[in-house]
Amino acid sequence: MATSSTDQGEGTPKAILQLKITLMGIRPPIWRRIQVCNSDTFEQLHEYIQLFMGWRECHLHEFETVENIRIVDVNYENFLDFESEQVIKEDKVKLSQFLKTPNDRVKYSYDFGDNWEHLVVLEKILPFKTTVSYPKCVGGRRACPPEDCGGVSGYAQLLKVLANPSHRDYQERITNWLDQFYPNFDPERFKVTEFLL
Repeated sequence: MATSSTDQGEGTPKAILQLKITLMGIRPPIWRRIQVCNSDTFEQLHEYIQLFMGWRECHLHEFETVENIRIVDVNYENFLDFESEQVIKEDKVKLSQFLKTPNDRVKYSYDFGDNWEHLVVLEKILPFKTTVSYPKCVGGRRACPPEDCGGVSGYAQLLKVLANPSHRDYQERITNWLDQFYPNFDPERFKVTEFLL
């Protein structure tokens, strides 16, 4: 995992950004509230989202700004033209370039098959505290969906099967798959203490 820029000898950041990350299309919502350094890169933000949401970093991803600028996974390098002003590699751009004032936002897409889309909103700008370790998760609700479960609609179907042990797909979807890769999966589970670094 990438470390915060405070660990990379870049000096003290000017500010801390409090971000709310919401997985789009799911009700009740699945979200996390995190605090990060404004000098962190979008590559680092990707790794924080993976960690605090609970994804397993199995797929490609990208960010998109409200100006339709794509901030892309460094692993795109072999098949995208980075000469375009509308495409930037995520390790080359700091959060402070696009998340400047409260309510600024970007979209984070993960796994282009399942197409998980996250809205990342800057809630507030806080002073940097030397006594606090960043990045930091300070709140959230509900568990992250399992990887490769079929996106929003597939996850909704998985929850229906999970809630009904007599469902015809229970053996295949739950006993043979979910219990093997996500034992004791609880869609309502979230404890901020599990995310303390």
